[in-house]
Amino acid sequence: MLWMTKCYLTCNLRLYPFYIKNLLEDYGHGFEKASVYFGLLTHFEIAYSTGYYAYFAYLLGGLIRKLGCKIRPYEIVRGETDAAIEKSIGILEKAFLGNRPIDAAVTEVISFFDKIERKPGKKPRVAIFGDLYVRDNDIMNQNLIHDIEENGGEVVTTPYTDLVKIMIENQIRRAGARGDYFNTALYRVMISSIKIFEDRYYKLFKKYLGNKPVVDP
Repeated sequence: MLWMTKCYLTCNLRLYPFYIKNLLEDYGHGFEKASVYFGLLTHFEIAYSTGYYAYFAYLLGGLIRKLGCKIRPYEIVRGETDAAIEKSIGILEKAFLGNRPIDAAVTEVISFFDKIERKPGKKPRVAIFGDLYVRDNDIMNQNLIHDIEENGGEVVTTPYTDLVKIMIENQIRRAGARGDYFNTALYRVMISSIKIFEDRYYKLFKKYLGNKPVVDP
């Protein structure tokens, strides 16, 4: 099963699930049996807790990616940063499965990066822009981050959660204009509650990433 968002965002995203399903059926070879799930971006139709954990999966995943891009160009032992990222994913997976507290998992993740020896310096910083579904996908963008680093640059990435906060106010306004008052109120409550937990996690990355970006709506 493939997942695709049901939303009113740009790029005519509401067309994509039907288009993807048609492509799979036309191709055949067993792919015609795959389903395309048309779900809300928040995952609230599954459960409110699903939306909560999905948000923090994007937040912590984005921060770890950002941290890796900040450290990897200056690592002394090549490959240590990527190894730390791989271990971090395993630790956080266990936390999101409920096998350990998320706070403790994030603290352990930071300790992996603390052990990486780095050389001093300052390289040109390169920001990556583009569609959400290719910008941070190493296969789709053909390992762009490592190519930039191998050519002497330091990549600047933006966690998806920051992008959500940049555009959420406009989405709330449009939902209200459609008469979707329930979700408008729900989003307001969600933003307020998430901010409390987000601040708690972000401070653990502060020594590397600095203060939390001011992108709150």
